[in-house]
Amino acid sequence: MRIYLANALHMIIEMTDEQMIAFIVHRVTASAVFLTAFPSLPRKYVKALLHTWARGRGAMPLVSFMFLRDLSFKELYSLDPQSAYQHAFIFIHQLGVILRGALTERGPKLVKDKRQKESSKSSKKQVRNLTKKIMIGNTFCLELWTSVVCGCSSEEEL
Repeated sequence: MRIYLANALHMIIEMTDEQMIAFIVHRVTASAVFLTAFPSLPRKYVKALLHTWARGRGAMPLVSFMFLRDLSFKELYSLDPQSAYQHAFIFIHQLGVILRGALTERGPKLVKDKRQKESSKSSKKQVRNLTKKIMIGNTFCLELWTSVVCGCSSEEEL
């Protein structure tokens, strides 16, 4: 894994094609949880991605920013695992409550109350769109908290 991450970093630094850099950063994001196992790599990734974020156009700054944000989030919470556990528990619990509310009657009722004049067909479409947005947000948050938990280097920190 170390060789893969080091080679990906080398390509990010040496490549000039912005679309390829954005593609590589996007693909490496899935493996970012393993960066904490190699203490020298996160700092190098931050330096390279700050450079790509500042100089890029198109998708590259966004992809770089998302990677940096996730990496910073993980590193901050790894400093105090007990606090991270408490925050993760509360956030994941609230995500479950929001999702349950969206999937049960509360979600459709909220949309129907706000838009009583619209037909039921457009109301159902709004409920589907609302549910999709909530699912996307939940998925992102769960991935973030999973990466924090995976970033803990020992069972004592958990």
